[in-house]
Amino acid sequence: MATVLSAWCCSAHARGDVHGESDYDVAVFLRDMADRGPELHRLADLSTDIVGETGKFVHAMPYHAGAYNERTPLMREIRLESIDL
Repeated sequence: MATVLSAWCCSAHARGDVHGESDYDVAVFLRDMADRGPELHRLADLSTDIVGETGKFVHAMPYHAGAYNERTPLMREIRLESIDL
């Protein structure tokens, strides 16, 4: 199991334009992630628990720790429009 390095909220909550049906998009950066599949399942289980407890949908995606600094359109948007959790 990989360890969390950081997590970033990438949704309307980060931008400040929340409405009643806004969900939470979260980028989770992990150290020592050998296989993305188990981490996807672990985050899906956590998201299901949150929906059950709060009614709020969380879409969390795992990325390896170094991905945050990659020069890709997705990582650029995460760096520009997200807040560190």
